[in-house]
Amino acid sequence: MSDELTRVLARFAAGTVPSDLPPPVVPKCLFAIADGMAVMLGGFSQAGPKVLEVLETLGGRPTAAVAGSPLRTSTPLAAWANGILSHVLDYDDLSRSMGGHPTGPVLSAALAAAEEADADGMRLIAAYAVGVEVMTKLGAAVFEHLYPSGWHPTAVLGALGACVAAANIWKLDEDRTAVALAMTASTAAGIKKNFGTLTKALHVGNAAYSGVLCALLARSGWTADTSALDGPKGLFHLLCGKSTFSEDELARRLANPWEIDKPGVLLKKYPCCGSIHPALDALLDIADRPEAAKIRGIQCRLHPDKTHVLGEEIPRTGLEAKFSVPYCLAAALIHGHLSIAHFEDAKVAGPEIRDLMARIRVTADPAVGLWGAEVVLEDKEGGILRGASSDLTGIADESTLFRKFDDCAVPVLGRAGAQRLKQQLKNLAGGVRVRDLMDAAIP
Repeated sequence: MSDELTRVLARFAAGTVPSDLPPPVVPKCLFAIADGMAVMLGGFSQAGPKVLEVLETLGGRPTAAVAGSPLRTSTPLAAWANGILSHVLDYDDLSRSMGGHPTGPVLSAALAAAEEADADGMRLIAAYAVGVEVMTKLGAAVFEHLYPSGWHPTAVLGALGACVAAANIWKLDEDRTAVALAMTASTAAGIKKNFGTLTKALHVGNAAYSGVLCALLARSGWTADTSALDGPKGLFHLLCGKSTFSEDELARRLANPWEIDKPGVLLKKYPCCGSIHPALDALLDIADRPEAAKIRGIQCRLHPDKTHVLGEEIPRTGLEAKFSVPYCLAAALIHGHLSIAHFEDAKVAGPEIRDLMARIRVTADPAVGLWGAEVVLEDKEGGILRGASSDLTGIADESTLFRKFDDCAVPVLGRAGAQRLKQQLKNLAGGVRVRDLMDAAIP
């Protein structure tokens, strides 16, 4: 049994300190962390009361904060709560390398661990970068096996990213980090069948919780078989059916370059499944779009691999609507954009939306490319308008990011509170304590 894969990851996580981050990495981490904090607060507006009700039942020593609430709880439970909140809107960032959402589980774990350690912002940034790096580089190696078989990569790989982020914050050595990763291998799970429900957000909470808990247990002297990641009957053998990794290749790729720098993560422009974003871009790029009442029909083509959004089921809830191409296209055309408010349950059953959805057809076509889409509008006079997108696009500028930030944060913190949190985030690399950052995320 070989534990070399685990050792490669543990050595990297234990050996990385803030000064190891090259100059381009820090601002890109800050950009993604600001987005991650925003969607946590946005998620609190939707699921906060449900999460707090459970936390009050579970209790826990008050060592770490839940974004959007004055409640403090244990380090693993704070990671769990913030992980759920980060993903409940499906507005959190995307990594094409691993086919999932890196910041939710990693940042949630890093924030909770950093509060317990009274760490400063640079330690948080380094731990975040390490967690994203491990999660995405592993994900790139297993994506072709993991995602098509029905596993949720964010959940499976997020637990490992959360684990190394917490271990890095707590300065666990290589041996303890290896044990933590091996324990996490027994907890990493999440299935795509639960997409469109609150359980999808639970996946991210569970990943953050498991990573922090396993790092905490390893810190306390717990034991595990360090070949549990890639040894026979280990995690990746079971998920992928075979050994997937070349340890030497993985060691060469870690931080070469850092994933957060190249190719980077994509910050979402729309609060719905990322596989629908190219179709939304294609639609919204069409100039002089007719109003809904004048449209005879809309044809949309997406890649066949986007099967989780290609179904014809009519969504019953806002969560289900986030995975409905017809709903997202209809809402975007009617409103001219797509925002959090358009995924309220009451909006999904609106007669204008339902009428337009009935005129939208979605088909699978590999010719558009994996992350491409084509949209064709036909008006009732026979006119045709076409739009196309060849790739995912995300938020690339600070002004757009902070508009999104305000949309998510102001309803929870108020305008003055959101501004205070933004200022803390902007100064995160300059000595801000993570406890102070989280205090600013409380109304």
